[in-house]
Amino acid sequence: MKRDALYYERPPIGDFTAELLELRASTEQEKRLVSQRLGRELSSLYTAKLFPEGFYPEGGGQSADRGKVGEAELLYALEEKGEVLHYLDRELMPGTYPCRLDLDFRRRNTQSHSGEHIVSGIVHRRFGYHNVGFHMGKDGLLTIDFDGRITEEELRELEKLSNLAVWENHPVRILYPDREELSRLDYRSKKELSETVRLVEIEGVDLCACCGTQVEQSGEIGLIRLYSVTSRREGCRIEMRAGESALSDLIRKEEVLKRCAVSLSAKPLELEDALKRKQKEIFRKEGRIREQNERYFRMLSESLRRKRGEGGGSGSVLCHFERGFSEAELRELCNVLLESAEEEYVLLLEEREGAPSEKEEALSGLKETSSKPEREYFYILGSRKGDARAMQKILRERLSLRGGGTAEMVQGSLRGDPSELLSLFSSLENFSLL
Repeated sequence: MKRDALYYERPPIGDFTAELLELRASTEQEKRLVSQRLGRELSSLYTAKLFPEGFYPEGGGQSADRGKVGEAELLYALEEKGEVLHYLDRELMPGTYPCRLDLDFRRRNTQSHSGEHIVSGIVHRRFGYHNVGFHMGKDGLLTIDFDGRITEEELRELEKLSNLAVWENHPVRILYPDREELSRLDYRSKKELSETVRLVEIEGVDLCACCGTQVEQSGEIGLIRLYSVTSRREGCRIEMRAGESALSDLIRKEEVLKRCAVSLSAKPLELEDALKRKQKEIFRKEGRIREQNERYFRMLSESLRRKRGEGGGSGSVLCHFERGFSEAELRELCNVLLESAEEEYVLLLEEREGAPSEKEEALSGLKETSSKPEREYFYILGSRKGDARAMQKILRERLSLRGGGTAEMVQGSLRGDPSELLSLFSSLENFSLL
C-alpha cells in the first residue's frame, strides 16, 4: 500500500476528484473474482485506474471501500503490482470525475479493524499469543485466529480490558520507521517485512505492522463485543464485533428480546424465568399429548383389527392415511400397528399441504376434479417380518417417491393426486386400505 495514498487520510475524505487514467472491460477471471466477493453474478464489469487513489483496496483482512465514480458504482477495489484496480458497474468516457466515498461503510470497517488491533494487542501482551489469521465479514462480524488456547472466562476478561482500552481514548498513530528504528521496536507482524513498513501504534496497547485504515483515537470505536471462542487446531478462534457493527447487533438482539418478552408477558430481564415456566408448561402438555396419542393409537389399532375381521381388507400391506401428526408421532403409530397387525407391512401417509376438508373429500371419493392437483405426503413404511426397503422398491415402480431407511422402517415423501393414490392403493394386490 502507498504511504501517500488518499485513502489513508484521517479523517477520511468523503468527496474528491479523480482522473480516469485507464478503463477496459474486465476479464472473465476478474468477473468471477468480483462476483464471488459480492455474492452475485455480474453481467458486465469494467476495470479502471484512477489518480489519486482514494478508495481503499481489499487487503490486510479489511474489505475494499465502496463508493461512486461519477455515475458508476464502485463494486470492488484490489491492489495489483503497486496499482489499485477499481471495478465499476458501467463504462465511463476518459476524463475527470467527482468521486464519493461511502463514509458509513468506511467508518464501520475502520472501527472494526482498530478494534481487532486492540484485542490482538491485549492477547499478545496477556498471553504471548500471535494473531495468525484475521477476516472481516460483510456483516461486520470479525474472526481472529490465535496460536494458543483461550478459555471462556479469559474471553470475558479480554472483553473488559479491550473496552477499557477504548474508553481510555488512546491516540492511534501511524509510523513509518526506517530500518534502524524498526530493528529497535517490538511490534507484531505475521511475516518478515523487507520494504517500507507501516506501523499502527495504539498507545500503551498495541504496536503492529498493518496496511489497513485506522481511527485517530481509540474512543472512536465506542464498543467491542467478544461473542465466542472455539478451539482451532493448536489455537483458537474468537468471533467479535466492534464499533457501529457491535451497537447495531445489540439493538437487533434487544428488539428480539423485547418481542419475546411481550409474547411471554414478562420483562426482558425476567425472560429466563418466564422461559423456564413455559418449558415446564410445554413439558406437561407434551406429556398429556403423548398419553392421548397412545390411547388413540391403541384404539385405532383395535378399530383396524375389527375392520379386517369384518371383511374390510386382507393382504400383506396395511395402508392407512392419517393427519395432524409429526413424523416422530407417525413412527410411533407405525410401531404400535406393527405390534398387532396381521399384515407383513404397515404403510402410513400424512398429507403435508392442503386443507383437511379437501383431503377428506378426495379420499372418500366425494370430490372430483379435472385438474387433478398433486399434493405432497410424508410416508412411513415399516415391517417386523419382511424387508421394508424391498417393498419401497416395489412402490417406487408405481409412484414418484423419495426416501430411505432400514429393513425395519423406511420413510420419505411422495407426490400424487389424492384420488389417484386412493385408487392405486385399492387396486394393488395384497394391499389393505383401511
